[in-house]
Amino acid sequence: MTTPKPKAAPKTAAAKTAAPKAAAKPAPKAEAKVAETDVFAFPPMPAMPAMEVPPAFRDFAETSVQRSKEAYEKFKVSAEDATSVLEETIAKTRDGVIEFNSKALELAQENTDATFAHVKDVFAVKSFSEAIELQTSFMKKQVEALQDQAKTFQDMTARITKETSAPYKEAFQKTAETFKVA
Repeated sequence: MTTPKPKAAPKTAAAKTAAPKAAAKPAPKAEAKVAETDVFAFPPMPAMPAMEVPPAFRDFAETSVQRSKEAYEKFKVSAEDATSVLEETIAKTRDGVIEFNSKALELAQENTDATFAHVKDVFAVKSFSEAIELQTSFMKKQVEALQDQAKTFQDMTARITKETSAPYKEAFQKTAETFKVA
């Protein structure tokens, strides 16, 4: 015996329009498959057309790179020269300060010796007039000695300053010549 088939429900207008839309949705399954396998999958990119870089632009870029390299080399040499000048200047300054301090100690020793000799002479004086004469003579000698010492320090300071600043002057002139625009 055969069983009768159930009757399909009558189709309404809404059901008729919904049916074709449902049939046209197999695409989400393909997207779901891509999303399941690789989260960061991108669609394939179209091939880029081959572009030729204009020769003028290429020449400009090469020239710019070459000039940058040359400028860097000049800067590097200048920095190395400045470092050596600084080291030389520090050494000369140190030597000058040592010399200056040694001379100051030497002159202080001379002044102290002269003062002690004067005090010894003052204690050996027999009269007030002799003490005044001795004091006047000592003061005259000390003023002359201080003038000579001041001149010595002035000359020494000028010489040390000149020796210390000479490398800077030379380095500046050399750097200025290096970076002169032709």
